[in-house]
Amino acid sequence: MSTALAKSTDFFSTADSARSEIRSLWSKILSCACVTLALLTLIPLFSIVLLVLKNGLPLLTWRVFTELRRRRAWLAAASEMRWSERC
Repeated sequence: MSTALAKSTDFFSTADSARSEIRSLWSKILSCACVTLALLTLIPLFSIVLLVLKNGLPLLTWRVFTELRRRRAWLAAASEMRWSERC
């Protein structure tokens, strides 16, 4: 009887180890897929950041920071003129 019990134990341990190997392989495949897709989503993000930097950095001058109040006043006056023209 002890050999029959040992054989049944061996069967389940080998079946579990085979399932464990399959699950481990499947887990590695899905983990690689997740990492790959995460890296692929970064491509559009970095392309947008590079586009903004490429087009925006040349426009940044000291004038942008020093003449902001004057520009706001000019914009406010221009918007008031538009409202007065409409009425």
